[in-house]
Formats: sequence, C-alpha cells, structure tokens
Amino acid sequence: MTNNFYDNFFKVVKSFPNKVALEFHGTSVSYAALDNSVRCFENNLMELGLKKGDRIIVSIEKSLEYVYLYLSCLKSGVIFIPLNPDYSDSELNYFINDCSPELIIFDKETDRQIEYSKVLVNELSLYKDTQTIKRSSVVNAQDPAVFIYTSGTTGKSKAAVISQNNIVKNAADLIKRWQISNLDNLLHVLPLFHVHGLFVGLNLILLRGGTISIKRNFSINETIDGLSRSSLFMGVPTIYKRLDESDRLNAENTKNTRLLISGSAPMSVDLHEKIYSKTGHKILERYGMSEAGMITSNYIDKKKIGTVGASLDSVEIRVMSESEKVVGKNIVGNIEIKGHSVFNSYWNQPQKNKESFTKDGWFKTGDMGYLDEDSFLTISGRSKELIITGGYNVYPKEVEDVLMQFQKVHDCAVVGRSDHDLGEIIIAYIVLKENTGMDNLFTFLQDRLVRYKIPKEIIKVEKIPRNAMGKIVRSDLK
Repeated sequence: MTNNFYDNFFKVVKSFPNKVALEFHGTSVSYAALDNSVRCFENNLMELGLKKGDRIIVSIEKSLEYVYLYLSCLKSGVIFIPLNPDYSDSELNYFINDCSPELIIFDKETDRQIEYSKVLVNELSLYKDTQTIKRSSVVNAQDPAVFIYTSGTTGKSKAAVISQNNIVKNAADLIKRWQISNLDNLLHVLPLFHVHGLFVGLNLILLRGGTISIKRNFSINETIDGLSRSSLFMGVPTIYKRLDESDRLNAENTKNTRLLISGSAPMSVDLHEKIYSKTGHKILERYGMSEAGMITSNYIDKKKIGTVGASLDSVEIRVMSESEKVVGKNIVGNIEIKGHSVFNSYWNQPQKNKESFTKDGWFKTGDMGYLDEDSFLTISGRSKELIITGGYNVYPKEVEDVLMQFQKVHDCAVVGRSDHDLGEIIIAYIVLKENTGMDNLFTFLQDRLVRYKIPKEIIKVEKIPRNAMGKIVRSDLK
C-alpha cells in the first residue's frame, strides 16, 4: 500500500468498478459510482474555497453522503472532523472554538445556535452534481487527514491529529489480522463519528473491494436479519448484550458470519459465553483509541477470552511501573504504545502533548493492563479510574465483571468516592433486570471478591450513563 488513502482506494475502484461497495436501505452504490460521487463532492469543496489543510466539522446522521464527504476529504487533504449530531449547542460551540473550522455541515432540519461568525454553516448543499473538474492538492503521507476528538470520559475532549499514514498503516494491519477480502460483506450499525465505525468499519472493506451494508441505527431484528447475509459484524458490548436478549439470535441466523468483533469497552466473560452458546461464534475482541486507531486484536484462530489480543504489526506495546520501568509478564502497569499508526500530537495542545509522550517517544495511553506469556494484553482499567481504598488498588472493571455474573444484574458501573478514613470507598451503581431485586448480592460478592474490593454501597439506578460507543461516563456518577 502507498501512504495516501485515496491512491489505495482508487486501485480498488479500477479492480472492481461494478462491484457493490455500499448498500444503504435499498440503495446500492458500485465502486465506480462511489468514486464519481466522491469526485463531485471534492469539486464542490473546492468551489466553496476549501483547500488542503482546511478543517471541516461534520455533524450529520449516517447516510451515503456522509461516506462521500469523508472520502472526498481524504482525497483533497481537507481535514475531516466527525462529531456526534446529538451534541448540544454548548458542546458543539466548544469544538468549533477549539478547531476553528472553515465549514460546518449539519443536517437540513438542524436548528443550531452557533457562536462563531467565521464559519459557513452548510446544510449539505454539497450534494449537487458538478461537471467542473477541479484539481486538488497532492496529499502526502504525513498530512493530517482527520481530527478525532477523545471521548471526554476523563476530562475535556482533545482533538487527536490523525495522518494519512496513520489511517493506511492501521487499515493494512487489520486487513492482515482479520483476513479481509473482496468477498467480505460487513454489516455496519456503528456511528460514523468514532474510530470504530469510521476507520475500522469503512476503511478496511473499501481498501479490499468488499461490500458494506450500512444501517442508519442499530435495531435488534434488523441486525439479526442482516447477520444472515453478512460475513463480518462489528459491535460494542452493549449491542451484543441487546442481541443476546433476543430469541432470534442463533447459529442458523449467523451461519454465514465468519467473524463477530467487539471493542470500545470491555466485554464480560459471561456475555462472551452467552453469545458463544447461542451462535457457536467466539467474539473477537480488540483494543483501540482515538489516538491510534486499533492497537491490538485477537487472532481469528486464537482468541483468548478476557484479553484484547496481541499488538498489530505497526504498533509496539510496553507496560510500565509507576517508576517508569518495564514490568514483567502478568504484572499490571501503565500501557504505552509506539508505531506507525499512532498519532503524533493533539491539536493546539502543547502542554498536553508534552505530558502525553515519554522522552523516548512512547504515548501514554492512560490505560492499565498486563501482557501475558503470549504477549496478549488484558486491560484492567483507566489509570484515572483507579480506586485506592485503604492503600489497596482496585480497578473498577474487576468489580464490574463480578457484579455482571449475578443473574439479576443487567448493567453496572463502579466508581470511587472520597472518604476521610480510607481515601476512597467503592460505590457500585446497578441496573436490575425487570421484576428482580438484589437479595443475596452482598453474599454473592463476598464469595468472589476480597473484602476491600466489595462495594461499600450499592445504588439501584434506571440506566448507566454511557457515551455513544458504550463506555461508562463515570464522571456522571460521582
């Protein structure tokens, strides 16, 4: 592969011009037609005065036009900035003021109060055809391609600057690890404003000549229907949990599916086992983040439940102690990464960049975990989520995993609360299954956890706050 995304994509277009690239609610788009639409969108960007290096915020629902716009930015060198269309006006204004875009694109029906006079708010008028062919700038490997804002679960969102080379290298690694081919059909139900749905969901298939069946939203029945015609499916644990609740999820409806992939949040062993018992498929977990795309993945023929697999070819991983020494196998420490798919900086954040990288160039992920004897990685939690109670370190995930084994618990989250005597105490928030109580829960926990890991308080709630990719927003619980 070259280090320019569109050069690689155009090779696929020439190889499979008539093959279906995209399906969207009854509409099919061939690779040749996709390329033509992308070029039209690129022309329109140029007509609006945008040039290589300019920034564009895209805050719209999933559509074919979304894909056209994304690819036209990769082709022209305009920096694509995907944002959740559900953001409030105040949240959106934060992003606008942070990245100073030349253009913002909303859905037509959106009525926004924008506090930024420079920007042109365009209601997808880019969707017009044009016969005028404009030449865009040459796009190089190190040119910024996309700004991905961090999830903001631990603080203010920051824009990770993702280069063309970052995208291409990450895609090449995953294509190899997951054995992606032109025969694959991906059922796509994830949002497009996140690396999982955008980079993983689109890039891999489009660079191999496969087909992507895009669904506007996740629906249990629509997804199960789609699985019967799909070789690949990517979801997050909350999606798999909802699928597991359906009697229609079975081996017959997934007989054509070769790979079920999960990420963005840890999956419990219990859910792994439930999906396997119903479908005969072992879910492949991987690990990634906004700053690096995908970092690790299990192998097709070697999946270790509870781990997120081994590092991809373009990424190195090391686990460090608090004293900044490499720790041994099976010892929990701070996860650091380095490689071709790892970003180089946050946008306009010099102090944060200094704090986030070691002197020898390793990125501090903020995650805790350990490498086993096969160099498979297990995530223990976020370093900022670490609860220190009475001098003991407790990672929320290890308590959450046990809580989820209790048959009456539907969902849960664990946080630390300040305490005068212990420093912090463990608080568990749980969502119970319908018409159940939490009788015997403490007894259940006492049989499975050391005393200092047992929550001091368990609070029943209607819903656990999560972001769009299923990650717990712990700040909303404190």
